[in-house]
Amino acid sequence: MFHVTDIQKYLTCPYMYIYSTEEDYNKERVSFFRLDVPFLTCAEKKLKVKNAFYGQVGDPVEKTLRIMNNYDWLIRARFEYAELRVNIFMMHKNEDSLWDLYFGKSELSPHEDEAQYMADCVWVLKNLGVPLSNNYFSIHFNADYEQQDNGEVDYDSLIRVSRNFYNNHNNPSYEINMIVDRKERDLTPILKEMKNLDVSTLQGKIRTSKCTKRYKCSFYDNCWPQEKKLPDNSILTLVNSEHKYDMYRSGKKYLRDADANLLEGSKLQYAQVMADKNGGLFVDYLGLKGFLDASITFPLYFLDFEWDTYAVPIYKGMHPFDVALFQYSLHILESPEAELKHKEYIGVNDCRKALMESLIENLAEKGSIVTFNGVGAEEIRMRELSKLYPERKEEIDGILERMVDFSLPFSFGLVYHTKMKGYYSLKQIVEIFGENMSYKNLDISKAMNAVAEWRILEKGVDEEKEKVIRENLSAYCGMDTYSLYLVYKWFLEILKGKDNA
Repeated sequence: MFHVTDIQKYLTCPYMYIYSTEEDYNKERVSFFRLDVPFLTCAEKKLKVKNAFYGQVGDPVEKTLRIMNNYDWLIRARFEYAELRVNIFMMHKNEDSLWDLYFGKSELSPHEDEAQYMADCVWVLKNLGVPLSNNYFSIHFNADYEQQDNGEVDYDSLIRVSRNFYNNHNNPSYEINMIVDRKERDLTPILKEMKNLDVSTLQGKIRTSKCTKRYKCSFYDNCWPQEKKLPDNSILTLVNSEHKYDMYRSGKKYLRDADANLLEGSKLQYAQVMADKNGGLFVDYLGLKGFLDASITFPLYFLDFEWDTYAVPIYKGMHPFDVALFQYSLHILESPEAELKHKEYIGVNDCRKALMESLIENLAEKGSIVTFNGVGAEEIRMRELSKLYPERKEEIDGILERMVDFSLPFSFGLVYHTKMKGYYSLKQIVEIFGENMSYKNLDISKAMNAVAEWRILEKGVDEEKEKVIRENLSAYCGMDTYSLYLVYKWFLEILKGKDNA
């Protein structure tokens, strides 16, 4: 038995399909957004569904075909042809007794790359003789919807039904039915290949651009487990390199061995190669000193936020997939000789205003506010608060002007340590400071795990459980800001070592 999504995986890479069928891959994962109201429920409210049949997991196709004439709507109906099983989001019988198809997805705008999935579903339905109307719709969230208060959601405005795909600017483009018709194909030979797939006869795994295009494949480590054990200075840690695997296969195993003619010439690559040649560390001393001199003013505030993403906006001023802050950590160094202090806030429900007021209270009117990748995180969150609470805009603008992004010395190639292994995240950088500073030692070690624990906290738990969750959240977010402090101290030690050399 195959599902329609298996086809794309198989055509992309047979190993992707094989690994995706394993039990470990299919275990429940934390969603990056919360959907307190199921998307299907939102769609039903929009379309005012009545007289509907609801398909269930394992429904035989005979059952679905038998009951179709008795209902106006089919919801999550299961169909199967040639051992290919599809699950149609919604189907509606129109005035001509033909079925309109609704493809639903929790997103803001459907793009043309979804057309093949739709076309493969249509192939199954046509081969079963289901009378289709050729009216194909996409159901998705309306990016322009804004929640007016902390009350009822207007589902009629929240959900949009479209006949068109959208372009990269989120404007309507080609009609869905036109592209789906163009994408229709005979799946019989592909299904035959998949049915006769023999893992033992597959050619050896070959790295292609598909393995790392846009994002690293979820199964990359399944195919190349040995790379997790590579030395820190392996040439395979070379960033943005088109030729690193060619160099590796030719015998150039380490960064210091890189062929200069096969490098793209970026400052990051230069920093990596020189770090290996220098015993593990490369520093552009003038660049690093210039960065700190231009950006650091005491007192220092090391800041990090945690937030959750809401597909269905439930709080005032939010749009679909907007975020709401629930936590900040703030480590404070009032002077070079002062003792490090820690302040924090962890709220529940709509705590945006309380968090903002707490943060403003704990930040003096001067001093650098240090973040990591703050342009894509803390700065955006503060601008959202400024828009939501215009009465505090002047204070928030002052905070924004004082923000310093400690990811810049790394992304500019001013500092590189081979223990970073080609990664520029704070979690990887702290590995430089020893195993005791690893996030792996925390009960919460990833951002999405923090979100999952907070969602539990928000639902309400007993006093003991709440205490544990709050301690774990505090330790995780506090680790981020304490790590920023350690990076700052490390920068100073590097420069002091240069002065004393």
